[in-house]
Amino acid sequence: MQPKHMLHKSQLKGLDAELGFRFRDLKKVRGFHINGIHELIDKVDGDTTENANCLWAHLEKVNVLCKTTITFIGSLQLPPLCDYILQATDAGPGVGVSNVEVKYRDVEMSRINEWMHMNRIHRAPHDSSQNEAERSNAAIGEALVDGRALKWEYFKPADIMNEEEFKKLTVAEIKKLEAETMERNAWKVSEEVVSRIDGEPGPAGDCMKAFVTKKNDQQFFFNTEYLQKYAGKSEKKKVQVPGHHYFKKIDSIIATCMSSGEMFHEYCVDQAVPPTPRPVPDITKLPNFHYLPLEDTPIRKENGNRREVDDFHPRARLRALHKEKAINVEDALSVKAFCNKYIVEENLVKSYLEHLNHLEMMNDKRKTETRDKNLQENNMSCEDFDWQKMFNEGTLAKQHVCILDKYIEKYNLSAVRNKKKNRESQCYRPSFTICCFCK
Repeated sequence: MQPKHMLHKSQLKGLDAELGFRFRDLKKVRGFHINGIHELIDKVDGDTTENANCLWAHLEKVNVLCKTTITFIGSLQLPPLCDYILQATDAGPGVGVSNVEVKYRDVEMSRINEWMHMNRIHRAPHDSSQNEAERSNAAIGEALVDGRALKWEYFKPADIMNEEEFKKLTVAEIKKLEAETMERNAWKVSEEVVSRIDGEPGPAGDCMKAFVTKKNDQQFFFNTEYLQKYAGKSEKKKVQVPGHHYFKKIDSIIATCMSSGEMFHEYCVDQAVPPTPRPVPDITKLPNFHYLPLEDTPIRKENGNRREVDDFHPRARLRALHKEKAINVEDALSVKAFCNKYIVEENLVKSYLEHLNHLEMMNDKRKTETRDKNLQENNMSCEDFDWQKMFNEGTLAKQHVCILDKYIEKYNLSAVRNKKKNRESQCYRPSFTICCFCK
């Protein structure tokens, strides 16, 4: 099949008709196979038998239907998707999403869609000329503000149960019911927001397309909980997390196919393909701030090696120089040299240096307070600690071994002593409970 832009008008009509027939067939097969897959999954979920052979038979049927559907989609010879993708987002991963999850999902989406090259760039905030996300937010705001107020309270707890049933609920059950009602209202409001935004003028002069996101239990990527646990564990403990081998596979892909910087990451399957050139300041235009044109931007250093990530990113370089004590907010010459080299306004450099100085001061204060607290606790006796308060607040297991040893020695609990700290809290807690309530 030839690309559309290479076909004549008469050929385009025939191509559109052909694609129409293909998508009609796809819709039929989708309705047949997908419904069959859902029915089998429901059988698996509802099957209470412990017979492994019966469960395996259901899963084999699901697998066959999935393969049949994929084979049929391949036989349609649909036009290939664009395999060079740019994801331009606002600074930060988003609400309720970590940078780790964004990186994993980008790799998964790249493999599912067979993207050969994908760039995700976090645009600078407060710069609408470059930040597509901010322009989109502005267009959404204009579409929403049409003189009508957004209704919030579509549902009330009384809509779910009658007054007599409501009075029998406990305080905890009432709070849970109120939370469920609030969630139902939120989904309803999101549908109204979509109806107002959909089809309205977008930031590029086109029309926006709006959707209501799926609920968490219906999301395609269902393993967020395990991914967060995996990311927070040490290398030795990662093997205990469900899905460890899958996450480890993604880790290997990230290590070989992805490079990450301060405000971007780039995924590229073919390592022979040169990376996207990252901006380099044009020092010939000083005192005006300009970057080199894209065609003149080098991807290698003078010695032939590839450029390091963030070699000219102002914030990353400023943080590194501040750590090395190579720049100071009071040193006007070093600040001026940095501004000229990385083409940044002086007030922005000074503001970030003051922020780094504040973080450094707070870190020093925390270290000092922790050291003083440890010295004070080492000189305290067992009677000086409020053990009952620690137990009630759940902080007993977080205490240092030397502090817990004071309690053990006081009440002669050496029989439950364990060298591993993670087991100490389990051993000490029941012993402490006995001492507290049986003295």
